[in-house]
Amino acid sequence: GLGTPNGLFVLADGTRLVSTTGHALQMLAPSGFRSILAGSHETEQGFADGKGAAARFHCPSDMTMDPVGHMVVVDFSNHALRRVSKAGEVSTLAGGGEDGEEGFADGQGAAARFCYPDCVVLAANGEFIVSCRHAIRVVTPGGAVRTLAGSGEAGFADGQGSAARFNRPM
Repeated sequence: GLGTPNGLFVLADGTRLVSTTGHALQMLAPSGFRSILAGSHETEQGFADGKGAAARFHCPSDMTMDPVGHMVVVDFSNHALRRVSKAGEVSTLAGGGEDGEEGFADGQGAAARFCYPDCVVLAANGEFIVSCRHAIRVVTPGGAVRTLAGSGEAGFADGQGSAARFNRPM
């Protein structure tokens, strides 16, 4: 079956993209046909780029689409932002390091670190806004990560940049 859904994105044609706690990304066509786009909920979680069932996730959650039609997925427990092509080819856009390492650092691609990113939206300028434990981050289409607000430390304070404090924004 579908497993436990964790995220949903509906395309203009009514196709539903579903992420599951079973470590897979699935497509549900308007006709009711279900297929696995990437990952596999029949195997344990992991962190691997690849096509279809060769790709591995660890609790993929929220997702959005980039301007060219690729899915951008928050890989929650791998602390990464992943890109999935229409053909199911998975690549890591930012974060994750070598083994899905957590942390909090701005940087390019795998040098950037997230700590349990939760949600992602596409901004009007083509960048992605990601909520990450206690901060709001910006990721360019090329994988450069910068912190917009917050410092990675929990709190509640108005302010600019790192002076602002959040407690698990979603």
